Amino acid sequence: MKLHYPPEYVLDKMKWYEIVAALKHQSFAIMDSWEQARLIAFIIAQANSKERLEVDSIIKFPWDEENTEEPVIIKDTDAQRQSKIAEELINKGLI
Repeated sequence: MKLHYPPEYVLDKMKWYEIVAALKHQSFAIMDSWEQARLIAFIIAQANSKERLEVDSIIKFPWDEENTEEPVIIKDTDAQRQSKIAEELINKGLI
């Protein structure tokens, strides 16, 4: 896993929610390398095929799938309530 976090940050300062997010989305850290590999494989396959191929027909990645989830809509009242809570936490020095 190549996330390029300094070890002292991970061991001493990183919060649990940051760790969860980093592990959940670690594939994005190496996405460029995988896309390059897929493009090279596509070029080789297309050069040796009489049929027209699609880039994503060679290798499927999780990020190729369309996001079918409904967007979360936050009401103004909820946003204002969360802002007040955040301000209180900041004023108390908890954040």
